[in-house]
Amino acid sequence: MARTSPAVSGDQPDPTYRTGTSEVRLTFSATDQNDHGVATLQANDFAVVDTGFIVRDFQSFTRSDYSKLEIAILIDSSESMSAHVRKEIADTLGLLALTSGVPEENISLISFSNGKPVELCSGDCRTSQIEEALPATKGGGLTPL
Repeated sequence: MARTSPAVSGDQPDPTYRTGTSEVRLTFSATDQNDHGVATLQANDFAVVDTGFIVRDFQSFTRSDYSKLEIAILIDSSESMSAHVRKEIADTLGLLALTSGVPEENISLISFSNGKPVELCSGDCRTSQIEEALPATKGGGLTPL
């Protein structure tokens, strides 16, 4: 149902859409102090707080296998970013260091410039030489993403 909100005289009112829902899906992960997934959590270990309203009674609580997480990191190596590519690589390596709980085969790095994406690594990203895999940046106009 569309409703309109009051507007300043002469302005077109912005449409407002409202709907109701009985269930909202929340996806999260929990790790311990050693960055290992916690498999023993139960629904009663959680509460959702929304504007002071506390929800503890969930319709469903399903555990998913943490290893199903897929990570794809995009590195912009277009001309507009050529001065920053080395920092992007350093930041990417730092990010990869934080993914110790994610299986190697679930991580991919993709570089893009001049409209041509290049897969830098897939399944060996923690051990590959990312800097050597990056194509030389050339003038190519706008970022193609």
